[in-house]
Amino acid sequence: MLSKTIILCILITVVFGYLLMIPGNHPSKWAPQNHALVKDWVSRIRDIFRGLLTLTPAHEKPADRRTTEKDGHDQLALKIFTKLELSKYKGDKEKKKPIYLAILGRVYNVSKGRKHYGPGEAYSIFAGIDASRAFVTGDFTEKGLTDDIESLKSSQLFELQNWASFYDEKYPLIGYLLGRFYDSSGQPTEVLKKIDHQIQEYKEEVKKMEAAKNQLPACNQEWNPTGSRVWCSQKSGGVSRDWAGVPRQYFQPGSTSPTCVCARDPRNHHHHTLKEYKGCDMLATSCNVLSE
Repeated sequence: MLSKTIILCILITVVFGYLLMIPGNHPSKWAPQNHALVKDWVSRIRDIFRGLLTLTPAHEKPADRRTTEKDGHDQLALKIFTKLELSKYKGDKEKKKPIYLAILGRVYNVSKGRKHYGPGEAYSIFAGIDASRAFVTGDFTEKGLTDDIESLKSSQLFELQNWASFYDEKYPLIGYLLGRFYDSSGQPTEVLKKIDHQIQEYKEEVKKMEAAKNQLPACNQEWNPTGSRVWCSQKSGGVSRDWAGVPRQYFQPGSTSPTCVCARDPRNHHHHTLKEYKGCDMLATSCNVLSE
């Protein structure tokens, strides 16, 4: 601020100096209109610099500490809970105290769902704790009501993430639980990062499986005392399509026995995991398979 004032003084001095350097232009000899002109210039310069002095340079502006999550939650408004603090929010019979629960370390206010989470209600066991594991295992014992999920399968973690998405949509996120999933500054721990990575890998695998399912949908099958019949139609294996295909044995890597799928191109001999059924014409859409 001091440096700006000095600059203002220097500029005003320069203006007066310039006027004084003009031959015969001593202030005592100025006409009244010249005095008015100088006064006007000084006033204009002062107004300009008053405006400039109210502006704060970019390097002096306080940093914007507001950080927003991808889902739109303002982290400045989110509290970091300890397990002891969270345990105090289980509601009461008078319906005055709020009800909080946590899943994957994210704390939600579920008070508007009091009829589900209030004392004595069906889901009251989830109130005031993070019982992430129980959401997918169904183990509501004291041992099962835990946030220890590292031994869960990828499919279970994916299901748990869907539960978390449900709470994101229905209830307000109010904070994070300090411990397994979030640190004291509300940042994900290595445990949570590992779980997120595992879920992402599972999603990619599901995409691949869905793509394979559409390319090689399961065929229709019926069993009888002498064997079975397999056939292909424009809707089989849960996949509707504009082609029927032909039955083929599919030897999936890691599987001990083949499954029946519908191959779109009957002449595709390059797919090493497909094999024709014995005694069935290569172009037939239906085959009788004898029991061995």
